[in-house]
Amino acid sequence: LTNLQVLNNAVTEIKWFRPYVAHRLPALAQLNGVPVSSMEASVGRELFEGLERLPYKAPAAKSAALCPPAEPPAEPNVTPPTWSHPPTQADLRKQEAAEPASKYVSGLMKYAAEAANKIKVMNDLWDGLVEELVTEGLVLDRKERARAG
Repeated sequence: LTNLQVLNNAVTEIKWFRPYVAHRLPALAQLNGVPVSSMEASVGRELFEGLERLPYKAPAAKSAALCPPAEPPAEPNVTPPTWSHPPTQADLRKQEAAEPASKYVSGLMKYAAEAANKIKVMNDLWDGLVEELVTEGLVLDRKERARAG
């Protein structure tokens, strides 16, 4: 394979797409109609050499892998106030005013935990997803060529 056209695929907009493809397909002379430079091949080699030896297990379902169930956040450590005297209306209003803030902070913590889990999953799967998108683009390109030819 010396010439590759990957069209209508968002993966081509990824910053390291050309160096990655140049590394994975060292005989490639042109990518999307543009000659592959020796600099792209060199950068690809530096960045991605050895990547193919890393273990990669494709997720069973993409949606499940990208949106794992979040670990439930720890419940806020809120202790009810102890009253040294019978609570007044003002004391009760202060306590009620603090509850929405506690719920808001709990919600923020849950959201942050979910976001952190999703970022971790993306970091774990990124190389495999890029490789899968490139492969998918190659397969689609071959099918389009077969239909056209």
